Amino acid sequence: MPAPPLETLVVHPGALGDVLQAVPALGALGRLGHRLTFAGQPRLGELLQGSGLVLAATSFDTFGFEALFVENPPSERLVSRLQRFQRVASWPGPFPTPIRRSRCGNTSWTPFPPGG
Repeated sequence: MPAPPLETLVVHPGALGDVLQAVPALGALGRLGHRLTFAGQPRLGELLQGSGLVLAATSFDTFGFEALFVENPPSERLVSRLQRFQRVASWPGPFPTPIRRSRCGNTSWTPFPPGG
């Protein structure tokens, strides 16, 4: 019996060229069994969703990530949204600090490029 897919949030607030450079990595994640949701520019989310690379898309600007960059605990809405995902893949690099990410549950965060 195959393993269930990993629900993965892809955070990429970049412009078209930056996101297009991530397409090979998105394809590889999909082939590895990740079910991808894209958080970025809405028009780019539509493009990736239409191409079949991601199953869903949401706006980076309205997701609520800004709560991870302040001292206050993140909102229950953000925590709930993030806890739907087992993994977060973020471009570019670490997003945000590990201490603030830890306040959002057991979601695993992977920076791209790795080590970045």
